[in-house]
Amino acid sequence: MASMFAYPYTVRFDGADVLMRGVGGVATLPPYRRQGAIRECMRAFFADMHSQGFLFSCLYPFSTAFYRQFGYSCGGRVNTWEVGIGGLRKNENVRGSVKMILPGDDMSALDHIYAKMSERYNMAVRRVAFDRSLEDANTLEQRRYIYVWCAENGEPRGFMITKKSGDVMDAANDFSSRGSFYFLDAAAFTGLMNFALTFASNYKAVRFSLPEDIKVDRMIGEGTELSCSQSHNGMVRVIDVEEVLKLCRTRGEGVVKIGIRDNMAPWNTGVWRVRFGGGKTEVENVAGEADVYMDISDFSALITGAADDEDMRWMPGVHVINQSAPFGGLFYRKPYMLWDLF
Repeated sequence: MASMFAYPYTVRFDGADVLMRGVGGVATLPPYRRQGAIRECMRAFFADMHSQGFLFSCLYPFSTAFYRQFGYSCGGRVNTWEVGIGGLRKNENVRGSVKMILPGDDMSALDHIYAKMSERYNMAVRRVAFDRSLEDANTLEQRRYIYVWCAENGEPRGFMITKKSGDVMDAANDFSSRGSFYFLDAAAFTGLMNFALTFASNYKAVRFSLPEDIKVDRMIGEGTELSCSQSHNGMVRVIDVEEVLKLCRTRGEGVVKIGIRDNMAPWNTGVWRVRFGGGKTEVENVAGEADVYMDISDFSALITGAADDEDMRWMPGVHVINQSAPFGGLFYRKPYMLWDLF
């Protein structure tokens, strides 16, 4: 009647490596649609993941409303920037060099940069190699171009994988483009922009995708044409509330009791008392009233850092009982970025 795929990944969460499964290929044969087949697939999927120690699941939705009923929530935001090349001015204070990676060349520089940049981001996948498919691909025939920027000491600090999209040098990371744009600091970003400037006669703009915590407008000079569009970085769901609460990185100290509803994964339902401070976090399922009640989907957004305690008042499914509870110790903005597409 229906089926789905669930790809296993190791991802980062608050400084720890944890297990996540990415959902794809969700499909129902036409005669069986709207009969609950995917719901039963999901129910079995969550139980299976729980038994195997998976803490999260992520997906890229055709409809956020459809997957929210299964406990998924919109993840962190992705900013897609477009920078006018004609308005760029070379920054002479940043010195380095650019190397073009050709088919058959060593690609370890990409591994190095991705591993260092992704270290701090929740839901970032731990990769053995940046992209195995590049090693066998003839990127020149595909008209995809790989450029690595290195600092004066020779260390690779940034790279981009681009293609021509009309008059745009396109390094955006989405299902249609599958480009890449990574850098380790402001100097590396500026080095890549200095390099993009050399294409002023070929392109009008350079486009790339970044997590929302990176402020490109702070690194671009005045007078440069700059635009930004924002989208959600897929959807995320917590599979095991207790284990995620034990691992989460807290701020300050205090006690918060969180009432969670999870119709698809009943082991998550209940009131969870979290006592944190002094580098320790104690989690217990308790009786009595909670400081706040929420659905598993809202909890998933809050605990991963896609939303914070200020957002709680705008979330219709969140009901705060104790306004003085230290929610900010658990729910605060965190760097979030899932670069892998599945």
